[in-house]
Amino acid sequence: MHAWPWDAAGARAWADGSLAAARAARERIDAVNVFPVPDADTGTNVALTLAGGAAAVHLLDPAASVAGVCGALADGASRAARGNSGIILGQWLRGFAAGLDGDGSRARTAPQRLAAALGLAADAARRAVPDPRDGTVLTVAREVADRVARSDGPDAARALIRALAAAREGLARTSAALDVLRDARVVDAGACALLVVLDVLAHVLREGRAPRPDELDLAWLPAPGTAAVPGGAGVTGGAFEVMLLVRPDDQPVDQPDDHPAHHRAGDRADDAGVEDDLALALARVGDSVAVADAGALRHGHVHTDDPAAALAVVPDRRVVQAVVRRLDLPPADPGLVVVTPSPGMAAWFATAGAVTVVRGSGAVVDGLDEQVGRAAADTHAASVVVVGVDVPAGLGPVTADGVRLDLLPVPDDGTAAVACLALLAGGRDHGGAAAREALARLHATSSSAEQESSQETGQETSHEAGRDARRDGGPGARTVAAAVVAAVRRLRAANPEGQAVTLLHGTGWTAADAAAAVRELERDGLDVALAGPAVGAAWWAGLD
Repeated sequence: MHAWPWDAAGARAWADGSLAAARAARERIDAVNVFPVPDADTGTNVALTLAGGAAAVHLLDPAASVAGVCGALADGASRAARGNSGIILGQWLRGFAAGLDGDGSRARTAPQRLAAALGLAADAARRAVPDPRDGTVLTVAREVADRVARSDGPDAARALIRALAAAREGLARTSAALDVLRDARVVDAGACALLVVLDVLAHVLREGRAPRPDELDLAWLPAPGTAAVPGGAGVTGGAFEVMLLVRPDDQPVDQPDDHPAHHRAGDRADDAGVEDDLALALARVGDSVAVADAGALRHGHVHTDDPAAALAVVPDRRVVQAVVRRLDLPPADPGLVVVTPSPGMAAWFATAGAVTVVRGSGAVVDGLDEQVGRAAADTHAASVVVVGVDVPAGLGPVTADGVRLDLLPVPDDGTAAVACLALLAGGRDHGGAAAREALARLHATSSSAEQESSQETGQETSHEAGRDARRDGGPGARTVAAAVVAAVRRLRAANPEGQAVTLLHGTGWTAADAAAAVRELERDGLDVALAGPAVGAAWWAGLD
């Protein structure tokens, strides 16, 4: 047995082995997830996070050093991080990589070197959240590091194995320090996930390879299907999860993420407060805040009741990726992903059951495949309908993770909303077919409609309709609400079979205007769905 059998091959084995172990433990860890919200997805989030880390390692040159491998694992995991647990794990990996490459590499004994890396990892994980709580993964990370530091003898693997045994034995006691875990009589799911990752590390240190499936010890975790709280039940705090991947302030918008001028792992002295600044901004609009250093980028997480406010904490030009989902909705199959340019529509689409990708001016268009693939994975479905505003028709048809995509490109948020409503009405069993049928029946107009072909889309968006609507709502004429009602009545006169109306308003259309229009149209016997605010037209109306 080697006292310190840690090299690049061992680091690669740890990356792949941790992913395999996390996937094997996923359902067991999901079962105890009640903090920060009981949405039963910590195991899933950690597995997806580690998948990003392992993928980044696989892209490395075969000659990469152990520091390079661990840095890539941290970068990839932090960028792919899902949920609060993924952000914290990404930061833990960041600190671990720094510890191996920093002062810890000059420690006198192998256990001291390991303890130094584990200590920096625990510190980095705690810095990921503005309100660290005892009794969670943060406590367990510190306890493991301290136990390894107190160990005697030259064997790092033995020191870690003993520390992990003590951590598992005391996990219930540690978790009881947090009232929500004590009341639910469960252990912290994030702590369980970290211990699984550390078990793999101990095996690699001892054997020089990752454990085989039959060597994984998961018996100490709860059995699958024994969730303490049904998925989504009792969710407190913000109803929506918002995850933002952003550029730092000093990075030019058009500079590639992998530009050599960017900071790399361990080279962050000049921007040490960036994570805190983003975390504090997110904390003003929600809870369960966590922020990770993702290499050249920052990855922020928040639960909020106002996704648009969370999306607005960072200038649009700095946002590389923004994903919004509703926390209290059960998974559906097929899943639904919506790509929209409108931050104000994120809550509406997410409430309709979509994992929503918000594409601002800073979004990397060439990376849309990756963004849609991430959102598709977040649906936890084998097949996904993708309703995309102005997305390339050639996207898909299968993601890198093997999820089948049914792509439905649409010209605007109004059409996307109609497609979502068709899927909500029970059409998901047939994939995107129900949405396509609804769009074929759709007749639409807006305040800024321009002359365009309607043969292929089934939409009646003509220059004449837009001119009439502007005239109806112009200076000295009727209100915006009256203009909308008049436009919809014209559509219905030409298409008397229409029964359902979808209204979208822009940022300049007040709630009173919208409510007045809805009341008038409901008096006409129409079913009305209202959404907004959307970018583009001041208002949009569609009749189905």
